[in-house]
Amino acid sequence: MSTSQGNLLHLEKSPYLLQHASNPVHWQAWNDATFERAEQEGKPIFLSIGYATCHWCHVMEHESFVDQETANILNTSFISIKVDREERPDIDAVYMEVCQAMNGHGGWPLTVFMTPSKQPFFAGTYYPKESRGGRPGFKDILTRVAEIWKNEHDRVIETSQQIVERMQERIESKPPKAIESTLFSDTFQAFWQSFDTHFGGFGKSPKFPTPHKYLFLLRFHKRNGTKEARFMVEKTLQSMRFGGMFDQIGGGFHRYSTDREWLLPHFEKMLYDQAMLIVAYAEAYWVTGEELYKQVIEETIHYCTSILKSPNGGFYSAEDADSEGEEGLFYIWTTTELREVLNEDDAQLVISLFNCQDDGNFFEEHTGQKTGSNILFLNGFLSEYAIANDLNPDFLEEQIRRIQQQLCTHRSKRVRPFLDDKILADWNGLFIAALSIAGRICSNQEYIDLAMKTQKFVIETFFNDNKKLYHRYRDSEVGIDGMLCDYASVTWGLFELYQATGKNEFLDNCEKMLHIAVEQFYDGESKLFFDTSSQAKEQLFLRMKSTYDGAIPSNNSLLAYVFAKVGITKENHLFLNYAQNIVSAVVSSIESYPLGYAMYVVVADLLESSTNVAHLVVPSLEANYSDIIELLKQYSFHSFYTVTPASISTKPLVNGEISLYYCTNFSCLEPIVGQNEIVTFLQKTNDQ
Repeated sequence: MSTSQGNLLHLEKSPYLLQHASNPVHWQAWNDATFERAEQEGKPIFLSIGYATCHWCHVMEHESFVDQETANILNTSFISIKVDREERPDIDAVYMEVCQAMNGHGGWPLTVFMTPSKQPFFAGTYYPKESRGGRPGFKDILTRVAEIWKNEHDRVIETSQQIVERMQERIESKPPKAIESTLFSDTFQAFWQSFDTHFGGFGKSPKFPTPHKYLFLLRFHKRNGTKEARFMVEKTLQSMRFGGMFDQIGGGFHRYSTDREWLLPHFEKMLYDQAMLIVAYAEAYWVTGEELYKQVIEETIHYCTSILKSPNGGFYSAEDADSEGEEGLFYIWTTTELREVLNEDDAQLVISLFNCQDDGNFFEEHTGQKTGSNILFLNGFLSEYAIANDLNPDFLEEQIRRIQQQLCTHRSKRVRPFLDDKILADWNGLFIAALSIAGRICSNQEYIDLAMKTQKFVIETFFNDNKKLYHRYRDSEVGIDGMLCDYASVTWGLFELYQATGKNEFLDNCEKMLHIAVEQFYDGESKLFFDTSSQAKEQLFLRMKSTYDGAIPSNNSLLAYVFAKVGITKENHLFLNYAQNIVSAVVSSIESYPLGYAMYVVVADLLESSTNVAHLVVPSLEANYSDIIELLKQYSFHSFYTVTPASISTKPLVNGEISLYYCTNFSCLEPIVGQNEIVTFLQKTNDQ
């Protein structure tokens, strides 16, 4: 191949890669042909990893990748590869691990230089085009790397080999340890010590939602009655909802907060954040009964169905932070604009309630200067504002809903941020789980129906041969072999949908996928699961086993959660052993840094707690048992149920009648027989 082939990203499906298809950089996709060409031409690889809704990815593109001078250096001295981290989380995980090992931190865009054999020798994140403020410029880095590759080639190869060796040592699993009884209290204490009591969340800034942390704290509160655990959850969930992290007009959560107060977000909206936060707010609503959390669920699901839902039944990945080349432009307001859109009384209410200022409350992140625009945020509950201003709370709430609709209609005339319209199996699996859990807790059948429709699309599109999952769908084409993230997330969605409906097809597919995961991803030595399948066409120099719970639960912790839930429900001790082994394999890591492994402690809580399973044996699935199913569906952290026809059940019908076997820790009571008796028993049980 010759260098004249130019930029080939127009041949790709990824919206992120397509965004760069007109760059003067001769971008190539990650494939064998690209690496063969690099080997033939004796050039190093420049690898750039990002995603379509990443603000700093856009910045680096506008500064460097559309710049002809920079492109000339890249095209002359390098083979340049673009990767969408959401399409290929396996590639991203490997080189992000390298970046973090070399620099102590990571992020996107991820910048990597490596040999044609894919061995890295330099890694970083965003670089400005020109050197400034002590930060090296991208052009200077390119020039220096090209010189070193040419003049010190042997040393570069040796360095890359040493990096690979060190990385292989770095990812070696620690010896398994037993779960000690102090694990839960020690983890709670670590959370309490890191908690920001003034604004919620952990640490100072930036602050990420990390909903799985709240799942642990809610369980610790239920386990021990610890008020501080509940306080941490409620303080954070309320602060996020009231702050700029939440879109006060259109619903849905932005990516994360750049400040301590949850006011100034990075404005991209990701499907996975919406899904996990719906779960957190739903469980908080179940524990506390606070109506605000139910409202947040409604607003967030409304955003997803309005903007992210595809016509075919799946959900798109994300919306960008930027529009018209400016981050957050779609979401911010001047007081002049508010007065033009609204009548005088409504405008004054919005300006007061949502903390707007004539000179703006929105500070540019890096300069600290006011921009003249406002991010809408609240200081607390509407009822508190109503009392403080001698207003009728119900009337105020109705007025705000009307104003929100008016502002939303006006805002829709703006240029909307770019929509990343690829559909990912793993993120849709998370959303199925979220809808199912929210549907049960909020007694909302519409959520459950939507979960079933989404599940139908996922199974028919990503699992259509019943032998393996695929990862990405776009433009009528499914592609990229499924990774552990897909199996963990989709099985979670299927299990929660089973618990929301009692329909065995969902549990059957869940179990089928879990067996595939064991067959293709399990590492018998470490007792953990690899991120990539043993049957994958390509094996990277590191085969990662992701364990750290970042923005969402790690692949291993989420899979352990599903194994535990299915194992308890189906009395499957093999699945329970997988869950137990995964947690044991990371106990040392939990003890070292509990905040990074919260989901494992959620799994440990499930494994170590007293659990109840109600096994309903029915003469036929065709009969109507909706009154019993509704009672079985009542949500609990540690209670599950099955519905099985007598023809395949290991537990018999008693006297030919519908029978309920209620079991605690695999020890069952005498069966309850007959529909009326079962309803009476479950009503009493649910009231306890």
